[in-house]
Amino acid sequence: MWNYAAMNIGFFIGFTTAGIFQLTESYFSLFIFASLGNVVTVVLCILNWKTIADLSTTLMNAPPDEFKKRFLCGIGILCGLVPVVWFLLQADWTEKLLKFICLLVALTLIYLTMIHKDQREKNNMKAYLILTLSSLVFWSLYQMAPSGLQLFAVNNVNLVAWGYTIAPQWIQDINTVVIVIGGPLLSALFVHLRAKGWNIDVPKQYAASRLFMGFGFLCLPVGILFADSQGLSPFFWLFLSYVLQTIGELLIMPVGYAMIGRMAPRQYQGIMMGSWMLVVGLASLYSGDFSGMIPEPSQGSALSTNADYSHLFSELGWSTVVVGVVLVVLIPYLRKLIKDKDQVESAQVEAA
Repeated sequence: MWNYAAMNIGFFIGFTTAGIFQLTESYFSLFIFASLGNVVTVVLCILNWKTIADLSTTLMNAPPDEFKKRFLCGIGILCGLVPVVWFLLQADWTEKLLKFICLLVALTLIYLTMIHKDQREKNNMKAYLILTLSSLVFWSLYQMAPSGLQLFAVNNVNLVAWGYTIAPQWIQDINTVVIVIGGPLLSALFVHLRAKGWNIDVPKQYAASRLFMGFGFLCLPVGILFADSQGLSPFFWLFLSYVLQTIGELLIMPVGYAMIGRMAPRQYQGIMMGSWMLVVGLASLYSGDFSGMIPEPSQGSALSTNADYSHLFSELGWSTVVVGVVLVVLIPYLRKLIKDKDQVESAQVEAA
């Protein structure tokens, strides 16, 4: 969580700067600023390559001839993806193709889980499939923030708070500030609770994250109830929604990659890490579908769309809460599935 909080300092600087450029419409300067940031990143990576270079990976442990083949193959794939992505971005059937690929990957993972020999690793893979499927709901709603929720904020929320006009891009700073401050605080809280005997583990964090996300979306219909005569909701309710969503993010995102490293058998770590990222990509497609349900204001009036917004946010919020409740029920089952190697060996010794 400390690492994730540090990462979001950069996000905060980026969103804040983007808001300034957005208000002044200085997009040329924005692109220069972003390009310079990328150049600095590359320079830092080169200067610190000994620290960040791969250690003891499948590629690094390969014989010289095999390493060269795999390396050239990887470079070829990366270069080939550029024209492929350019083409797919302009095709009408790309979204259907990507969803079909995601289905094939899911079926492949299910098949690999079914045929896997090691029972402990097999159980971990089952838990991974359940948690990854549930994360699809979370990320689908989370990624509405820069698209659908942004439209709601611009058209249906009073963005004047304490006499200041809030740039739409600055709304994303709510997320980064809560992470930067809340990450260390939540980490300290977990250490304190665990010292007192509380069992705060991955299944519990995943279930809680869905509940926070659901409640975050349910704040928005409540805010619409307090809309002014023009149909503009108070900024507080949008703020509260982002805070709750961000707490949900803190519970799931920092542990996501660690979860894969813990649960994935060594030979499947590549495909399971890729499928985790693929779920985030698939969620962005569903997020676009949800954002497509966002109504357009009629004649510039927020009053004309508030009812539709309230209905949509209520459906999404309650659906996510239901998923969270299901995960709460599954916590004991998931705990039985997720076992480290040393835990199994310890249990075997005790049994003996």
